Amino acid sequence: VSGDANGAVHAILEEERYAHQATAKPETTILMDLRPNLDELYRGLHHKWRYHLNKARKQNLELIEGEDEQCFLDFEQIYDEMVDRKQFVDFIDVRQLKKIQKRLPPAQKMRAFLCKVDGKACAGGICSDLGDTAIYLFGATSNRGIKTYGSYLVHWSMLAWAKARGCTSYDLNGIDRTRNAGGYQFKHQMAASHGREVSFVGPYDAYPNAVIKTLVAAGDSIRRQARRGRQALARLG
Repeated sequence: VSGDANGAVHAILEEERYAHQATAKPETTILMDLRPNLDELYRGLHHKWRYHLNKARKQNLELIEGEDEQCFLDFEQIYDEMVDRKQFVDFIDVRQLKKIQKRLPPAQKMRAFLCKVDGKACAGGICSDLGDTAIYLFGATSNRGIKTYGSYLVHWSMLAWAKARGCTSYDLNGIDRTRNAGGYQFKHQMAASHGREVSFVGPYDAYPNAVIKTLVAAGDSIRRQARRGRQALARLG
């Protein structure tokens, strides 16, 4: 959470002698309030987001949703195409989702949403709901899907599903105004009048002695350098 609530949590952790990782990048997300009815949520969309949603509805797209393996296989294809198009280093193996899905109990399974054009998936998303909060996990759009605005229909469908499941809050799973301005704008305009930006408390550490603290700090530094090295190699490739 943000503001005063975070301050209270910080104070409690510091009293328990946990040390805040001051160098850690703060993480922020947007939470949407799903308590209003769907008509109110629709009217609360930013006018540009609502315009693109209506354009998607006129594209004669086929919308499917499900929890079966084929939905995840279709999603993998457009996810791979998106990664290749954007040329970013991806540290998340979405193929692991199928294995996770098989092991989840029925009430906790993820839900995949796909927009198809001419029988082929062009936009998709995966979300989950636990308790009273739904969370958007992954999203992807194929090259053809960009022109259909299918991602808007996918996200609206996920929101409607979460509300139908009884969720009162929808976590849009992270925003970064600087590194992902386009993603930030998309989520910000979707949440609009029914959303609020919140920040996480962030990582805290506790060590039994100074030697362990030094070793952990060294390990974290090596990990960061290795990640930057992989990113550099990927850009060169």
